[in-house]
Amino acid sequence: MHFIEQLKENFILSSLYDILKFFVSYLFARWLYDGVYKNWRWGGWQIKVVRGDEVLTTRTMSPERAKMILQDDNDLSVFLKGIVSPHGWLNIDICSERAKREGLLMIDHSKKIITVDLSKNPPAPDEANGSSSHKIKG
Repeated sequence: MHFIEQLKENFILSSLYDILKFFVSYLFARWLYDGVYKNWRWGGWQIKVVRGDEVLTTRTMSPERAKMILQDDNDLSVFLKGIVSPHGWLNIDICSERAKREGLLMIDHSKKIITVDLSKNPPAPDEANGSSSHKIKG
């Protein structure tokens, strides 16, 4: 009978010890991924809106936001339009190849900077004719 009681006690203690090891390992792994890896991989990104040499605004992104928008051009487009809108009107899709080719959008992965240069924003088609649908007519 004494043997069975020791067996139960050993089983309970080893099970509790295994559960404790699991939780400590899990928490350590989450800390490594969320606290260290995400900040190293996605942290430190900045968005600059400039017009020529004049810096209009600079924003820092959280690692979660940077990961989300850099993996999907649709999210990047919406996010950048929201930041650019107080400073100007975009006449082409900000994430298009044309915008990148003309220098409107520059993404520097080594410096972790996204730059939108409004001086490179091409004129709207109706602005070339002297009128603009963006202006209020009265």
